[in-house]
Amino acid sequence: MIDRRKRGGFALLLSILGLVLVGALIIATHLAVSLEHKVAAAGVDRQRAFAMSEYALWSAVAEWDAANSALPPGASSRRIIRATRDSAELTVLRLNEQLYWLLADARVGGARRRTGVNVRAVTDSTGTHYEAIRRSWLEIH
Repeated sequence: MIDRRKRGGFALLLSILGLVLVGALIIATHLAVSLEHKVAAAGVDRQRAFAMSEYALWSAVAEWDAANSALPPGASSRRIIRATRDSAELTVLRLNEQLYWLLADARVGGARRRTGVNVRAVTDSTGTHYEAIRRSWLEIH
């Protein structure tokens, strides 16, 4: 025969221990999901910053500002390019009479991306137009 008087409180101890373990699993799961969310949000910010820096570069090439052509060699100009919620600072540096260096610096949230490209002035029978030099695109940061 088993003496039931000596086992008093054993089930209560097991149920409290079970509740503590379940609570610890819930907290660990919550922390893991929170960390995953932060990592995903940082990745989205990084992609948005990259897209904005690219947009700033290629829109500057497509819609060339005539003031850039008036810059003396070695001089630079800066302006802000905006698109929806994001913006980028575009720096145009004139290297010589026909060559420019464009640098776009975009910051979204905590992410920062910088891209650059060389642009050449091409003069033909239709006038002067500006085109990116092949293989000159560079992701700086």
